[in-house]
Amino acid sequence: MSEASARMHLRDYVADHDINVAIKMMVHSFIGSQKFTVQQTLERKFARYLTLPADYHALLISLLRGALRAAQREAAAGGATRDAQVKISGRVLEDKAREHEIADLSSLYSSAMFRSCGFAYDRANNVITYTST
Repeated sequence: MSEASARMHLRDYVADHDINVAIKMMVHSFIGSQKFTVQQTLERKFARYLTLPADYHALLISLLRGALRAAQREAAAGGATRDAQVKISGRVLEDKAREHEIADLSSLYSSAMFRSCGFAYDRANNVITYTST
């Protein structure tokens, strides 16, 4: 399965991503063959195999955009003008991530997806800054 994934991407070698895709497919197939109540338990236990880092990043970006909209609404309700730059406490995203059982956000902060969406992370102050383009 890993080799097939590599070939689909026109590569002559199997990368880590190909192996992760194969594991995800096998675990998902196994879980799908179980009774519904067992499926739920297995999905929780094998969540790290069923979700790839890119999936986590997309979810976290979505949560971050929700926090951004809330911060912009709050600022507008307070009479502030719409700024080109909005700051959000890192704690807000950490709390939302914890609700989805995601503990490590460091890979998100260093990802190209995070930067391409206009976000920057200040580790010293634990602040996420959004700059509109």
